Amino acid sequence: AAVTGSPENMHLTVYYATADAMNVAPEICIVPKTAQPAKAALELLLQNPRNQKLLKVLPEGTKIKGLVIKDHIAYADFNDKIIKNMGGGSATEMLVVGSIVNTLTEFPEVLKVQILVEGKKVDTLSGHMDISEPLSRSEQIIKKSL
Repeated sequence: AAVTGSPENMHLTVYYATADAMNVAPEICIVPKTAQPAKAALELLLQNPRNQKLLKVLPEGTKIKGLVIKDHIAYADFNDKIIKNMGGGSATEMLVVGSIVNTLTEFPEVLKVQILVEGKKVDTLSGHMDISEPLSRSEQIIKKSL
């Protein structure tokens, strides 16, 4: 087990989908300290969660092109695989958006998240949710206990 409070590590809370694909739930990850913790948290969403009851929701092939935080808005830029490989219906889209937004709004300096694809604003990822504007945290899709 990693030593808590070790100067080399930091704790990040990231949100993955629950196995029933109805909610997102937090997983605490211990990672090496970095100057860009919010980007590190996003990178964790590309990996599989350790908890067997949780599922990765970002589509295969998704990459993070950049993350900029400005005026309390995080601009998270992804490659187009986040759209092309999305699959699933409105529930999948809600979980993808929910995991990104809730993960980034764990950081006190981030109040809203603007999802970008290939550096541009898009209206939607798969046709169900409007993501053209910065999105606030959505507590209602978080499942606190598994």
